[in-house]
Parts: sequence; C-alpha cells; structure tokens
Amino acid sequence: MGDNEVTDGRQIIGRYYSELWNQWSAAALEELISPDIIFRGSIGTVVRGIDEFRAYVNRIRSAFPDFHNRIEELVAEGASVVARLTYTGTHQGEIFGFRGSGAKVSYQGMAIFHLENGKVMEGHVLGDVEALKRQLLQGEIAAAAERCAGKLRVALATRHEEEWAAALMSSSEPWMTLRRDFEQSLEAMRNPNHSLVVAHGEGGGPAGFMLVHLEGLAGCPYIKSIAVPEASRGAGVGTEMLRFAEASRTALRIHFPEL
Repeated sequence: MGDNEVTDGRQIIGRYYSELWNQWSAAALEELISPDIIFRGSIGTVVRGIDEFRAYVNRIRSAFPDFHNRIEELVAEGASVVARLTYTGTHQGEIFGFRGSGAKVSYQGMAIFHLENGKVMEGHVLGDVEALKRQLLQGEIAAAAERCAGKLRVALATRHEEEWAAALMSSSEPWMTLRRDFEQSLEAMRNPNHSLVVAHGEGGGPAGFMLVHLEGLAGCPYIKSIAVPEASRGAGVGTEMLRFAEASRTALRIHFPEL
C-alpha cells in the first residue's frame, strides 16, 4: 500500500461527491464509475451496473434537485475508502411514496467504497432512512395543512406551541384522569415519532391541536389526540381540524377513529 494510492482514493471519492452528486456531472459519472459497479444507496436501493446506477442518480435528482453531500470525514486504506456524510436537499419529487412537498431535509450516512483502476467498483451506503422518512412525512403534513387552509390556519407547531399544547393536554380529560402531567405531555409533543399540528384563530394564536403518530399502526400514521380549549369551542375549530384530517387521510395515509 503506497501513499499515492491512498491519496488517489481520497481524491476519487472527493470528486465522486463534489462533481457527480453535488453538480450532477454526467462526465464525472462516466469517468469515476465502473461499468460493473455494485452499489447500495443511502435510501436502501441496490443497483448493479452503470446503467442502473445512472437511473438511481436520476431518481435522487428528481426527488431532491438540490441534493448536497457534505463529507464530514474521509478515511482511506489501499483501494478502500470510508466516508461519513451529511445529506441535505429540498423535497421536490416522489420518493418513498411521498410526493414533493418543498420540505428541507437533512440526514446522516456512512459509505464504504472499493476502487479498481481508478473507478468505483463497489459502494455500500447506510443512511438514516427513518430520520429522512420522518422529515418527508412532516413536510407532507405541512403541505396538506397549506392546501386545506380555511378560515383557520393549520400548521406545524412552533416550539412555544408545543408547550401550549402540553399545558392543554395535561389540564384536559381524559389526560387528567390518566394523570398525564405537563412534562409527560410535553414529551409526547416533542417525540420525534409524533408531529404536532396547531389550528390558529383569527388573532393568530393557537386554538386547537392535533397530534399525529408518524409511524402508527403497521407503519401507517394515525391521529393520536385532538384537543380544543374551552375558550375556542363553538368557533369551528374542531370542524377545521377534522377537515384537515380528512384531507390528510388521502394525502398521508393517516388512519384515525371516527370522531
């Protein structure tokens, strides 16, 4: 193993990310990828051969046109290179069954490459797919809320609204009877597997919330809780939340009991 070989490996993978993935360079793909490549991408897709690899690149590009790969760490030994990465992009096209929502995503990954004759012969990438899917679903929820805008605005909760929803939950039935205190309620609102949607009244303040379990039953999201404070009842808040839920049932495959 020589120093030049290690340096070349780092340079090849550096170009692989900076030119092929970050600039979508077709010339870099032809130059850096072996015709017989075996590759597993960060979203779990396995491809064989340069044509399938090219199709995979195009699939990612259609979903995230501004997809960017930032190398956090690069280690090389002989013809093998390991990279630790951060992936970012804007969700604009279909992936994992989610249509483009405009959501900004960021997830982590680790890649192992084996090189031969200056080209990538094998690539095995493990990405945090669960974190990516949660962000995509949250983006779909935000997009559905925008489409369903009525006299009340429905949107994902802010940090302050998470606290407001937790206070409402802990002071309402059946949660009081179940002895769900504020801290436990706040933990539910900030659970990474949950998404909190808040309805806003004419004055802009929160008037009700809906807590969505992102993974839910058999991987299907469902409505975990809906609550409207007493002062906002009779103003159509519940109707607007149910309207959003019905739209989300189709767009997001949300399942919820009849209310």
